[in-house]
Amino acid sequence: MANFFDYLEWRGDLTFEEAEFNEIDSLILCWLSYVALDGIVPGECSEYASLTIEETAKRFFMTHDLDRIMNSTVSFTKTSILLLQKLAQTNRFSGVRLTGFVNRIDYDRESQFCAMTVLVKRGLTYVVYRGTDDTLIGWKEDFNMSFLPVVPAQSMALNYLEYVANRIPGKLFVGGHSKGGNLAIYAAVRASFRIRRRILRVYNNDGPGFYDLKSLGDAYEEMVPKIKNYLPESSVIGVLLEHAGEFTVIRSNSKGFLQHDALSWEVLGPHFIELETLSSSSLLFTQVIQNWLREVSKEEREVFVDTLFGILDATNARSIDDLNAEKAKVANMALKEIGGLDKGTKSMLAKTLAALFKEGNSVIKSSLSAVSVMKKK
Repeated sequence: MANFFDYLEWRGDLTFEEAEFNEIDSLILCWLSYVALDGIVPGECSEYASLTIEETAKRFFMTHDLDRIMNSTVSFTKTSILLLQKLAQTNRFSGVRLTGFVNRIDYDRESQFCAMTVLVKRGLTYVVYRGTDDTLIGWKEDFNMSFLPVVPAQSMALNYLEYVANRIPGKLFVGGHSKGGNLAIYAAVRASFRIRRRILRVYNNDGPGFYDLKSLGDAYEEMVPKIKNYLPESSVIGVLLEHAGEFTVIRSNSKGFLQHDALSWEVLGPHFIELETLSSSSLLFTQVIQNWLREVSKEEREVFVDTLFGILDATNARSIDDLNAEKAKVANMALKEIGGLDKGTKSMLAKTLAALFKEGNSVIKSSLSAVSVMKKK
């Protein structure tokens, strides 16, 4: 049950000149993007305005207490802090340079966007997009993908890739975990032909799909061979909406939604341990969601999402940690908000939830019926 920390024990002594960049290296850098490097890694993207990972770790731990962070947040991405500490101690990553760190939260535009540029070695750059953090506005933007062809973070991802490509020469990797994987695909496919030619590979680590693949434009088919989609065996996030290209299924040592935690993905040497297909639970979930999206109109989805997050916003919570810290208070305020909804909104909310439960029951019954027929045979 080895993970990317074990990989660093095995191959951390080998530089990128000695062993080429691989899918585990990609996941490691995607996970590193969850570290709050604001004010540490330069925002300007340049080979000269950059820090090595070793220098970044030193500066980060001068102002951040590891134990306090690990004990004060519920997010599973907090292990990225331990990863930064470990990378700084390896030959493979300690000298790798970071630049162009951008982290923007925009409540008016309902957007959460974070990206950084990794100078892996001369002539090879990795543009990495952070996935959804613990901010509620970040989760709201994810939900908005169910009815919007383009969300603000996707537009920012494209602008960021163009900005980096115009300042850093050489070949490019583009990638991310969770929503970051979605942003990577969108930016790479929508980039100019000049930039697309420089992209070697696009890494999508359990990122959601798209409301409409047509929104990706005419270059979609051209870029599909360069896109690598990785999903844990019981993926929930990565099977949402329409997907660009084929996917590789990875064995995980966790269960259900916890498999979204990339630390649970099993590795062997420079590769993931692959499986032939998704688990039955993931396939059932995919069918339920796809049926529900067909049953509920775009307008109804929008009302559902706006109502749900309007209720959460009324609690004054700004993050998942806020919700967790004041559970009783949040629950009472949420119930009060629901009681204050007008009849039309309540009806729409009830209809949307009823459709979801209906589709869930229908798919489960159909699955059980099929299993029963197979047993009789």
